[in-house]
Amino acid sequence: MQVPQLVSLFATASPYQHQLLFEALATSAEQQADSLRLHEVCGLYAAFGRDAGLLPPRLFSRLGQRAEVLLAEHMILTHEARHRWKTLGSSQNRVELQGMAGLLKQLFLNTLSTSVLTWQA
Repeated sequence: MQVPQLVSLFATASPYQHQLLFEALATSAEQQADSLRLHEVCGLYAAFGRDAGLLPPRLFSRLGQRAEVLLAEHMILTHEARHRWKTLGSSQNRVELQGMAGLLKQLFLNTLSTSVLTWQA
C-alpha cells in the first residue's frame, strides 16, 4: 500500500489499530523514502507525532534527509522564480510567477511549522 493511504488510515485509526498499521506504515515509508513528496514526508512526521518513540531511528533519519532535499529543491525553485520575475517584462508573466513564488513560500512555511511542532512533541 502507498504511504499516503497508510498515513490517512493511521491518522484516523484507534490506538489499537495504530499498533496494527504501524509496521506496514514504517515498512512502506522505508521502501518509498526516496520518492516521497514533501507533503507525504510531513504527513509521516505528523502521523508518528503521537507516537514519536515508535518511529525507528533509521526511518526518522531517512525522512529527515528526504525533507532536506525537497526543501532545498523548493528553495532553488523559489530563487529561479525570483530571477525570472526580474528578467521578464510581461505583467502577466510577473503575476503568474508571483503566485508561484507565494505558493512555494507558503509550502515551505507550512512544512517548517509542521516539522517543528512534530519534533517538539
